[in-house]
Amino acid sequence: MLGYLIDRRIQGFLRTLDFWIVSGGNDGNIFLWDIQAKEPVKAFRQKGQVWAVAFSPDDKYIASGGTDNTVRLWDLQSNPITVFQGHTDAVRTIAFSPNGQYIASGSYDRTVKLWDLQGNLLSTMQGHTDSIGSIAFSPDGQRIESAGASADKTLRLWDLQGSPIGQPFQGHEDNEDFLTMAETVNTDCDQNFWEQFDY
Repeated sequence: MLGYLIDRRIQGFLRTLDFWIVSGGNDGNIFLWDIQAKEPVKAFRQKGQVWAVAFSPDDKYIASGGTDNTVRLWDLQSNPITVFQGHTDAVRTIAFSPNGQYIASGSYDRTVKLWDLQGNLLSTMQGHTDSIGSIAFSPDGQRIESAGASADKTLRLWDLQGSPIGQPFQGHEDNEDFLTMAETVNTDCDQNFWEQFDY
């Protein structure tokens, strides 16, 4: 059985289907866990602390990000596929597009970046005044939602070219509220929510 440093903080985890959980920790380890056996079946290693992990929609890939300022794409055999370089500070949040063709990343450098799976930077979204706490794609994959942390406290919508859609949402007093909102919108709101922001 692969060991895990349980005294280190686990920064992020995401479950897919009914079989696996992926977790990333401050020790730089990324583990793919068998849910029933409660044991890690694969181990990945990223430089620095791992602050974000995500499965691709087809469950073929894992994306990770952290304090080495990169996003990394892996297959489920723990083989590195692509390294995405462009952020100037730690990567805090990651999301795959619904069709699995793009990855969005949010960073402490206050930007959201959109990439293809080959590591090409497609657009950069700027406007937040603090780090990015969470990101999500719209159900049709044509918009990105980002939530600012700490001093920012705004929720913003973007098109895939990096242009803002409408004005920022403001009102929350705590950035944790935005994290919940950002995660919920992508899964629970229907298409009508996004259609009202067509300008």
